[in-house]
Amino acid sequence: MKGPLAIVLAALAIGPWLLWERRWRDLVLIPWIPLLFAALAVLPWGLAIHEREPGFWRTFIWVEHVQRFLKPDGNQHAEPWWFYLPVILVAALPWTLAVPAALGGLPVAAGDVRLRSWRRLSICWIAVPFLFFSASSGKLATYLVPLLPPIAGLIAIGLVRAFEQRPWFERPTRLQHAPALVLLLLALSTVVAAAATDLPERVWLGGGIWRSAVLAGALATWAGFDLKAIRERDGVRRVLWMGLSPAVLLACFPILYPSALVPESKAPSAFILEHRARLEAAPTIVATEQIAIAIGCELDRYDKLIALAPGELDNGLGHAPEERRLVSGGDLVERLRDLLATGPFSVVGQARHLDPVLAPAIENGLLPAPTDRVEGPRLVIVEFGGDDVPQR
Repeated sequence: MKGPLAIVLAALAIGPWLLWERRWRDLVLIPWIPLLFAALAVLPWGLAIHEREPGFWRTFIWVEHVQRFLKPDGNQHAEPWWFYLPVILVAALPWTLAVPAALGGLPVAAGDVRLRSWRRLSICWIAVPFLFFSASSGKLATYLVPLLPPIAGLIAIGLVRAFEQRPWFERPTRLQHAPALVLLLLALSTVVAAAATDLPERVWLGGGIWRSAVLAGALATWAGFDLKAIRERDGVRRVLWMGLSPAVLLACFPILYPSALVPESKAPSAFILEHRARLEAAPTIVATEQIAIAIGCELDRYDKLIALAPGELDNGLGHAPEERRLVSGGDLVERLRDLLATGPFSVVGQARHLDPVLAPAIENGLLPAPTDRVEGPRLVIVEFGGDDVPQR
């Protein structure tokens, strides 16, 4: 959660809770303490970035926050009002599957006066921000991440009370063993796939064997902890083991996420580092937004143009003296022709974006034939020399 939205989110949860608790004095006094420290923490950086990028704060506050919430047309990440309904169910997995049992225990937990204030805070923490984000025109699934702790807490309390009130939960049945059996079958299938096929290599684009071993081990651990959980007679211990069951798999998620599903344009670092020498030697680099950001970070090169789709970089490059580095798709060929008079340069981006622009220009004689071309799975480097400038 970034910028003012972090403060807004806290206010949306804590404000209604304080009203519900009738803590009028705290409602007036409490907000000023975090606001004061937030202002003190942001002030030096805020002044420095305003001096370096005068248009940053207008874009950050107005475009990225106010307009994203209010503007229905052409907004960033526009989604329908119901977008977060399925998102919250998926985000809470695997605990979503335990919600029916938890709902059976929550009425019992409601009688516990010690948890009353906490339950109210959890309800406000979930309901009010959920409605706020649903009303926004711009939506991203990750906005709901701050809502997961209170959801997990309510599910845990409901399950503990359900297990304490229903003795039949204490006697494991074949149906309760089914999830562990499915997990063990998945672990076995992972091992077989790694040994008999190239599927893991195609999924992870490298390291398929050891990643398959990690996945199989994590699934087997989940199954083992789940079997331990259903044999526990104490409700708290049972929920604890249920919580630990997927922990290993979730901890390994960063190395188990299928690399084949990551667009190269979103994670171009490997391609850039593979061709580091070539890109460092280029006098000028013309790149699309995501590629330009990666080149700047990986190679510490900022002497580049932004072509075709500048995206959020149009703020920093949209005012003097940087506007010369902002290139629209329609102006790309003309800007490349101007660059030819200054020396060699390289164009970097997705082939599906660059080829429809460069190929006709080369075919019609507006640009010379490239001196070299390097292709990745989706990205491409097209190098042009500065010796031959086609006549206009």
